[in-house]
Amino acid sequence: MKRFHNKRAVVIGGTSGIGYHCAKKITEEGAKVVLVARGEENLKRVSKELEGTVGYIVADIAKRLDCQTIVSESIRLLGNIDIVIHCAAQHVRGPVLSCSVDDLCEMVRSNLEAPIYLSRSFLPSLITTKGVLILVSSLAGCIPLPNAATYSATKFGLRAFSIALSQEVKEYNVGVTVVSPGPVATRFILDDLDAVSDMTLSQPMLSPEYVARRILGAIISRPIEIQVPRKSGYLTTLGYIFPFLRRWLQPSLKRKGVRQRKRLQK
Repeated sequence: MKRFHNKRAVVIGGTSGIGYHCAKKITEEGAKVVLVARGEENLKRVSKELEGTVGYIVADIAKRLDCQTIVSESIRLLGNIDIVIHCAAQHVRGPVLSCSVDDLCEMVRSNLEAPIYLSRSFLPSLITTKGVLILVSSLAGCIPLPNAATYSATKFGLRAFSIALSQEVKEYNVGVTVVSPGPVATRFILDDLDAVSDMTLSQPMLSPEYVARRILGAIISRPIEIQVPRKSGYLTTLGYIFPFLRRWLQPSLKRKGVRQRKRLQK
């Protein structure tokens, strides 16, 4: 029996990167999936590719009305929902002063307000099915990064929300897991490589397939949090607890990040 036979799942951000590979793997294991993303052409393409897709929703999670549509249409297409995987995020890189106020506010809406709203709205269905909510954060939500101040803030907030929510809904047998990966080799980073910080690039570059496999494992085991790779998770935790250690390691990590950037740019 496949692990997700006849399970009903919503994958937000499901046409590229981690979300695409989650949708691909979970449908291969028997799930029925609704895909959510902004681009209709990509949604049509991926929906045709994945046999387990039962529908798609064109939506911009920075817009509240679109978030309402995601919830109502997902329930219409699937009925009660067993699994919600939230992978969508936005990152406008650079110092706060170089970013427009609109860009900063849209990051907050996309990366924090939307997953909170969607989590709350999907919870009644997940309580009925004793389902699982997966929220993809970032190791930037464990240690703040310069030139990514607002992004780091939203990921700190998402991580805190997820960990607290997991305790609130435990009595209903609903699982909530926050997934905090380091840099992942997707367009999210590779298309904006010159603007990615050296500190970020100093960490091992993960494949989206690997992160997706870890997410599917978390749906079964229901941990409160997984950090990938584990070594980077330990480093960010130590850097948060002991700021002097982060300052001491920073020069060597930056040099490592510069070397990684050059390799990726070849």
